[in-house]
Amino acid sequence: MTIQRDMLQELEDAKRSLISAYRSVADFPAALESYWLNQILLGQDYDPDTCAALIESVSAADVLRVANSAECDAIYFLKGESHE
Repeated sequence: MTIQRDMLQELEDAKRSLISAYRSVADFPAALESYWLNQILLGQDYDPDTCAALIESVSAADVLRVANSAECDAIYFLKGESHE
């Protein structure tokens, strides 16, 4: 199925892009500082290479499982002037 193949390709492209971004963090001091500040604020201690490895391990089944468990937790009612 073409759609399925396209979706798998899109997942692989997204993973490659994120992995590349994590691996390039060390090349830029400001990016490295920002990265570790965010890790501290989030209460995490993952170095960029570990994050890249975790992203690499994500499968299409993982994405599907999380997507199927998502629930709407906000409902918005938009109001405006009536133009009758």
